[in-house]
Amino acid sequence: MPTHFDDYEKHAQWLEKIANTLETNTPEFVALERAGWALAFVTMRHHHEFQTFLEEKDRGELTADQLAHLRKLGLL
Repeated sequence: MPTHFDDYEKHAQWLEKIANTLETNTPEFVALERAGWALAFVTMRHHHEFQTFLEEKDRGELTADQLAHLRKLGLL
């Protein structure tokens, strides 16, 4: 059964492939490296919050009632 770590591995591999096309002293490489560390941090420490963030982002802006409900649940 796949876990969120499997998802992380796929994304990390793509970041690495892209980074390997760049010189290590470029701002683009540094940005990809930082994105990789951010992905690792989120995967290990804040996976559920990040998943909620992504789901909300994909749905667009929340209504006032939806925001109030999330606050009531302690998610905001």
